[in-house]
Amino acid sequence: MLYNSHANVALKSFSNYKLPKRAGETSYWEGVRHQDLVHMVRKVAKIQDLKITNEEFQLGNKGHTLFASWDFDRKVPGVKGVKMCLGYRGSNIGRYAHTFATGARVAVCENGIISGEFALRRKHTTSVNLLELVTQAFDQYLINIKEIKPLIANLQKKALTNEQAAECMLESARRGIIGWSRIRLVDKDWNTPRHSAFEESTAWSLYNCFTQSAKITTPAQQIEILRDIPKLLLTHV
Repeated sequence: MLYNSHANVALKSFSNYKLPKRAGETSYWEGVRHQDLVHMVRKVAKIQDLKITNEEFQLGNKGHTLFASWDFDRKVPGVKGVKMCLGYRGSNIGRYAHTFATGARVAVCENGIISGEFALRRKHTTSVNLLELVTQAFDQYLINIKEIKPLIANLQKKALTNEQAAECMLESARRGIIGWSRIRLVDKDWNTPRHSAFEESTAWSLYNCFTQSAKITTPAQQIEILRDIPKLLLTHV
């Protein structure tokens, strides 16, 4: 995940958060306290022998929506310089279901990559068992994380001309993955790479240009960009 650092919030601030009242006694929707979700992720990560090295939180919708990411000290299987990362978003007012995303961080610039689809989605219902929910998310996460190796390898070996890169940028805006105004930032990073590791003209380099621009978007938009851009780069050209 790629969060705006100035917008991150501390876990201790969650103690002031109050769950919204249910719409009625017959409502199936049930909120989960943000701190309970975070503590459960920490608990299951420890059970899975995954040491958390960094965690980041953002709130939206007057505090009712939580976006979070956890970095682990374990490398993505078969990928040099890339650490495992788990993303989450959930809303206690019905905007999002509990959503866990499989991801990674690239050490050179801390860009994130989402592999395939989300690891797990589950609605906020009265029947949700938090321990069972997070355990299932981690089980699926550890399966999905293996997909990142071939995804990165395919991006790295796919060469792009400047014309092809420009077409991918335009297509990303046409599909609504990224805003038209952001293309200028992606184009700038493509022509003047910030890191020597991304100077080669490949789909991997262009992907990192997109993730750089994603850092100034909302967490929800970041999830969509990180998930959809690799698919576009591997299929459009």
